[in-house]
Amino acid sequence: MRDILDAVASGDLSPAEAEAELTGYASVDAGRFDAAREQRRGVPEAILADGKMADEIAELAETAVATAGRAIVTRIDDGAANTVAKRLSADVPDATVRWDDRAQTLVAHAPEFEPPRLDSTVGIVTGGTSDAEAAGEAATIASEMGARVDLVEDVGVAGIARVLDRIERLREKQTPERHRIEVE
Repeated sequence: MRDILDAVASGDLSPAEAEAELTGYASVDAGRFDAAREQRRGVPEAILADGKMADEIAELAETAVATAGRAIVTRIDDGAANTVAKRLSADVPDATVRWDDRAQTLVAHAPEFEPPRLDSTVGIVTGGTSDAEAAGEAATIASEMGARVDLVEDVGVAGIARVLDRIERLREKQTPERHRIEVE
């Protein structure tokens, strides 16, 4: 603990980074970010943008990048995504920022972030194009967890012929060495 306090005193560690190291959480005006969630649960913390102002989302994203090496933001609109990208590029110039407007997700990685790698593929199958946002969000999270993602879109819910038309592709994804996750 003394090392953390000395690092804060010398300016090498921000108070938010110190709090995250000591408690697992980093508190800022916009809220609290669970920086230790991935180590504790195996799933990274994500920032839900719904109901938050663009500056609040940006503050939480900056905190996430500073404490966890990355920020994952879900259900974020164009305006908030632009605010977050601008703030991150100013404060963490070498960070990579990826915005998917269809999935409404934004992912930012600090330059030193090492993404996890899982020896697994997650299949995401959608009934129709209206499922694209939810499927994209699921694909972002699975990818950030280190899994490969195989997205099969629009198999159809209006008739069995549309599913049968994709049956070979769906069957090839069910090999024993792959993990299977079903999403309703």
